[in-house]
Amino acid sequence: MMPTAFESSLRMKKVKFAAEIEEGQTFDDVFLVDMIQEKTKKNGGKYWALVLRDRTGTINAKLWDKPEYELPGPGEFVKVRCESSTYRDEVELKLALIRKLNPDTEAVEIDDFVPVGPRDRFVQMRELEQHVRSVCHDGLRAICRRVLSDPSLEVAFRDAPAAKTMHHAYVGGLIDHVLSICELVKSTLASYRRDGRWPDGDDEFQLSEDVLVAAAIWHDIGKTRELTWSTSVGYSSVGSLVGHVVIGLQMLDDTWSVFWDGIVDGLDNGAKDLKPSDKERHQQIWHHLQHIVASHHGKLEWGAAKLPMSREAQLFHLLDMIDSRMGAFDVLDKDKVSAEGFGQWSRATDGPFWRMPR
Repeated sequence: MMPTAFESSLRMKKVKFAAEIEEGQTFDDVFLVDMIQEKTKKNGGKYWALVLRDRTGTINAKLWDKPEYELPGPGEFVKVRCESSTYRDEVELKLALIRKLNPDTEAVEIDDFVPVGPRDRFVQMRELEQHVRSVCHDGLRAICRRVLSDPSLEVAFRDAPAAKTMHHAYVGGLIDHVLSICELVKSTLASYRRDGRWPDGDDEFQLSEDVLVAAAIWHDIGKTRELTWSTSVGYSSVGSLVGHVVIGLQMLDDTWSVFWDGIVDGLDNGAKDLKPSDKERHQQIWHHLQHIVASHHGKLEWGAAKLPMSREAQLFHLLDMIDSRMGAFDVLDKDKVSAEGFGQWSRATDGPFWRMPR
């Protein structure tokens, strides 16, 4: 029996998530419109095909008659009255009613619509603090601490996805990805450690680990400005035009400049042992970090600004690939496969992926 209430409320709650909907269910619910397209019926009349989204995924829907309310557009929240059925082996919704939510009077729980990572992001930021503290080099540690000390950057770093669709494409995906690489750096260096020295050879310094941990924290910092995630994961204008590698290098350069300006001005910026005269001495380490960020995609055709030229840059590219590919398979593991275990085409495999039948 069709529900009768279709009125507004101050807090619009989800009833069923897309991944949970089965054939033969009737309900009112709230969704985010991913796509809406006007189409023509066989008799010449109009109908509308929609893709509706929540945090668990998408579901196709059809509206066979023009609604009494104004039609929504992509990116808008809607309340629908619907019945689920199966078409070509896929569950879809037949919409009886649909209306846009009023953003001024009807609030939604945004976590119901944007995929969110499995871990507590505030706990993860405390784990990041431990990795920052492990960096021995005063300058590198200070610019890594910027992620934690700048309030707006800290929030963006905590909440940003790591990608739109490929891997870690959810709120908190960036911090997940960064922490995984920090752990990979430390476990890998247990087998491949190479301790470097300062350019003048005075002090022993664990160059490999410090630069790699700093690169883990900064390599995707541009994602905080490249991506948007208020209602769904997408690209900002600057993200589409410039990309996260260039954005990240700009942010890194700005931070390094501010850091050394603070040294000149005698500010306490977390590097009390450094003097203005040390800047030139540290340029090689700084350029190495820039190089790792610029080259972490590994190939020019994959978006790298440079090919990885150092031991650390090559290692970092491979560790980044490991975690991004495993993140991609986390997504693929939710997809259907044939009886033989083959699934859809994926960028991660450059072809259909395969999962061992269970």
